[in-house]
Amino acid sequence: MSMRVRRLLPLEISAMNEHAQVVLARPTGSRNVGAVCRAMKSMGMRNLIIIPPERSDYCEHVPPVRDTAAETLRNTVFDRSAVEMVAVHSADVYAECHFAASLEEAVSGSTAVVGFTRRSGRFRHTNRFTPRILAEHFASMRSGTVSLVFGNERSGLSTEELAVCSMCCEIPSAPDQGSLNLSHAVQIACYEFFQAGVDDSPTETVALERVDEIASYLYELLEDIGALELSVPEETRMYLRSVLSRSLLNDYEATKLHKMLRKLRHMKIREAGS
Repeated sequence: MSMRVRRLLPLEISAMNEHAQVVLARPTGSRNVGAVCRAMKSMGMRNLIIIPPERSDYCEHVPPVRDTAAETLRNTVFDRSAVEMVAVHSADVYAECHFAASLEEAVSGSTAVVGFTRRSGRFRHTNRFTPRILAEHFASMRSGTVSLVFGNERSGLSTEELAVCSMCCEIPSAPDQGSLNLSHAVQIACYEFFQAGVDDSPTETVALERVDEIASYLYELLEDIGALELSVPEETRMYLRSVLSRSLLNDYEATKLHKMLRKLRHMKIREAGS
């Protein structure tokens, strides 16, 4: 039986790299960082942002990001020789990576922020997706950035870090060994985005900050009409944000939706005053 193998054109690979970035939150292992670089480059991705830990396997006291040059951080936070040895022809990804002081700073301006986790909890996104579904969902993007966020090797993403994310992704795994190595998780995610490729229908999407504005306005409207009496505020806000960010709103849609919500709220105010 013959099999058809799809090869992506250089233009398609550069388009994926332009619209996706990998964010590592508090990684501690130099070799793991090198393996992540190799996983990314093999799937056509190069945009890497690292939020340094307080200490790594190479550095007992990591210097503050805002007061330290990026090149100094690359040579100080991790054992660069170990990173480059494991990276195998992908050391340039590390050489070009950026450092951020916080997750909020790392994902600023993103269209969507996807947190990868397998842990559950009240404020840890009950609605989860697989990497394949997410990759297919974002395949038509021509603008904006999708941030793929991965947590620390030992503890993963904290509840606070996951709250910054607009949606959650869980990589399916066997129940008796659900934990994946950091670089393996990145490899799976990057592979699915690589495989999904891009299609011919351009989608100009708005940034997550714009989505947050609409979600907040919608929350206030629902609160005004008494629809949230029995709900938990943070859970509801997280739900609205997740649904709207998955919609990949373009500028026209975002403006139209905002106007509709504003009109509904004004109608409610007039009704209350009459």
